[in-house]
Parts: sequence; C-alpha cells; structure tokens
Amino acid sequence: MEDVDNSLELGDTENFKGAGDIGFNHSTLIMRSFQAVLTAGCTELRPGWFNNKTDKNGNIVRTYIPDTRKTFIESIRTAEMMLSCDFDKEAEDKIKAIKNNLLKEEEELIKQNDLAWSSLSDSDKNSYISAGQGHNKGTISMPLLKQRYIESEMEAQRQIFSELNKLAKRLDFFASEQVEG
Repeated sequence: MEDVDNSLELGDTENFKGAGDIGFNHSTLIMRSFQAVLTAGCTELRPGWFNNKTDKNGNIVRTYIPDTRKTFIESIRTAEMMLSCDFDKEAEDKIKAIKNNLLKEEEELIKQNDLAWSSLSDSDKNSYISAGQGHNKGTISMPLLKQRYIESEMEAQRQIFSELNKLAKRLDFFASEQVEG
C-alpha cells in the first residue's frame, strides 16, 4: 500500500483567487468592513421597534425594525476583528484604554441603576416588573440608563474606528496603486 501524504499546506492567502477569479486579500476585506461601518454610520442611528400590522385574517403580525445603533456598533466590532491580526502596540494600547473607559462607565451606570432600583417603592417595582422591565442586580435595566450606556458605547466605538483607521493608514492598506499605461 502506498503512503499518501494527506498533509495540507497553506500558501500565501494575500492574493488567493477563488472560483471565477474572485480576489481574496486582506486589504480588500478591511476595505469592505470599513465600507460597512460607513454605510451603517451614515444613517439615522435610532433604537429598534416593533411594527404591528393586522393581516387579512385579523391576526396581528409583529415585524421588528432593527436598531441601527447596534448595527453601527457591530459593524465596527467586525472591522476590529478583521484588523486584529495587524494590531501594533499603539493600536492595542489605545483600543484597550477606550474599552476600559467604557467598562468604567458601564460599572458606574450599574451602580446608579442598582441604587435607583433599591430606592423604588414596592408598588413602583411591581409596575416595572409588570411592564417587563424588571431588574437583575448588576445589570442596567432602567431605560434612561440603558440609553446613556448605548450612547457611551457608540462614542467608544467611534473612537475605536478612528484608531482602526489610523492603523490602516500606518500599515498603508489604502495606498493607491500606480498603473503604467
């Protein structure tokens, strides 16, 4: 019986060509993730909601309209994920500092939330609970505090995206190609 070498060797993926000569390279993926951030950020950033409509049989059909703020945040997280293999010390340190500041803000809001909840009367607590806005200690459940956290998170993600953009520039990802003709 012949020995068959079943090992797999990965080559350079920077200029990989897929089916139909679709180019696959890191710079292109970074550019696409940045375009997604710009697309998400250039719309009205607003909370999601449910639209209720009655169908022809009288049934209520609920359709969720996505939270564009969360779409924006997730698009930046995806761009960060795509660039994570390229982080230098400067990017790591600045992004870590931004995330630490956001964590401190979240911890402060959780303290405020726990304090606000504990100061409510039993009837007020029951009103919140019956409205589906109960409280779990160590979380942000008060609507105004949730709003404040989302705004803080959006600002932190904007700062992270700014750092990602600076990193992409330092790495010369978006250098123009020179074409001779």
